[in-house]
Amino acid sequence: GAKCIPTYLSMYRFPWTCCVLTLLMQQHVAGRAEVALDQDDACNTNDEGSCSSELLQTRTSQQWWEDGPCNDADGDCVTVCFNAWQWYGLESKYMYDNGKKLTNPDNFGPNGKYKTKIKVVGIMTREVSLATLQSNKCDIFQLGLSSGDARGLAPRALSPQQFADLKQWSQDCTKVLLGPQMTANLWDSGYAVNSGAHDPMVLTDLGNRVLQGPFGATGGFSQGGTWKGYFYKLPSADKYCTLITTSTGASMPVMLIDKDSNDIFFSDVDILSTLGGVSRGSAVTTNNDVLFANLYTFMANLVKQGTCNACDFAEQIDSADDVPATTKPPKKQPTTTTTTTTPNCEEMLTLNPLVAVQSNLGGYGPDSGPEEIRYEEAATVNGKKVDLVVTAASDYQSYVPGQNGVTGNFGQINVKYGTSVDLKFQYVKSGTNNPIKVSKFALTIYDIDHQNPDKAEIVKVCGVDGVSTHPKTSVKEIDAGPGCKGFKSTETAGSENNPNDPSVRLTKEQKQNSASFYFDGPISTFKVTMAVDGPVKESGRNFMFAGVPAIPCL
Repeated sequence: GAKCIPTYLSMYRFPWTCCVLTLLMQQHVAGRAEVALDQDDACNTNDEGSCSSELLQTRTSQQWWEDGPCNDADGDCVTVCFNAWQWYGLESKYMYDNGKKLTNPDNFGPNGKYKTKIKVVGIMTREVSLATLQSNKCDIFQLGLSSGDARGLAPRALSPQQFADLKQWSQDCTKVLLGPQMTANLWDSGYAVNSGAHDPMVLTDLGNRVLQGPFGATGGFSQGGTWKGYFYKLPSADKYCTLITTSTGASMPVMLIDKDSNDIFFSDVDILSTLGGVSRGSAVTTNNDVLFANLYTFMANLVKQGTCNACDFAEQIDSADDVPATTKPPKKQPTTTTTTTTPNCEEMLTLNPLVAVQSNLGGYGPDSGPEEIRYEEAATVNGKKVDLVVTAASDYQSYVPGQNGVTGNFGQINVKYGTSVDLKFQYVKSGTNNPIKVSKFALTIYDIDHQNPDKAEIVKVCGVDGVSTHPKTSVKEIDAGPGCKGFKSTETAGSENNPNDPSVRLTKEQKQNSASFYFDGPISTFKVTMAVDGPVKESGRNFMFAGVPAIPCL
């Protein structure tokens, strides 16, 4: 056959045999029919294996990703995205049925072993960008590699700008990247991988907590292939936590969590490929299948909880427990709502009085435009003006949308009786949507009371490092899941006891009806749930909040 070099590899001098055939596979990507493989993809005859005839067949009957990302009708759902690579991408030659395991309702979904539904979206490699990640509502992104990348070379599956977009996207605590090989080096130059790991792989104590999930115990499993990578170079120990190591020598990491990004990196893609032992078909049967399914369970929990410290979150999971982490209480759940942490008040950032310049939460208005509440110039961080943006991460119902935004200098959100909403709070560069990480800050939620005991107010905040309430608080602490704190009102009261100014010291009664949540950071995003008990009714409750450490600092 004629010799050719793909355009994007023209700077490399490899002998390439033209394998770019008539593109038969059609798939639904980013809202329209697209070919399943990039037209620039080619088969390298020097790499393991050869062009798979199965890959080059029309797969219209197997377009499991064509339904698009999660929507409100899906209920409890997480969207997994991937870039379509012929060799080492989700549903590629060596990961042919991995996606089907995720979308099998017997595995993931209301009737599955893990009760959250997973939907999978393929994005053409050349179309990966911050805009496509956002438009496809990606929660998890599994990076696919070319066969040449599946060693220790600098990743070439995406362009530098695409990697920059992917890194920016993953800064959101509710987003998780699963990156193989040298991807970690693009996040932190302290990481590097090399060949020479020895099977079987070994779970650390932390790995046992994470990877012994609803799909059972992850037994002895292998990397497969011939390269067998491990992390031979690492940043300082406070930058990562290890889930899997090699079985000999210095037991160097094979899979780890990067603390700065909350992303998961692994040194050899074949841990999750058929070469390593992942089976064909949609069932979870082999040890590597169990590893794959439990890993996605953990990542889905990170997304749902909105935690910004995945390593601490993992520590709170009971080892060898097959119950999803979102249904389990923290290992050390306090029994009374007293002060569980004492922040250094002088170190805490206090937000400015909140000013809402846009109020259209969930599309309810009263403003038009972006479906958000934007509090302009809520703080100044390292000389940069920062906005606080609140968006609905689940179905939202308001009784009086006009009361959303602010009341005085407090933020305020109106929630209809009998409904609940998950909210994403995010710090961004003022006037943009670019995330800004913030350290040492607080969120106080005030006036946690009710007019009827059957319609109690409930608040949950995830990603917190501590919480403070009054020693004789009237709010009841409830189980909110690992990495989260939650409270429920117990007192009947009207508006007469509401605070008037977040900068003014609270009265005893006001402190008893409030809770202050503390974040060490640096983080840009955290999750808040607001709910009102009881049946749905044409009425609502207002939730007041401010970015001040009211208890015990005021």
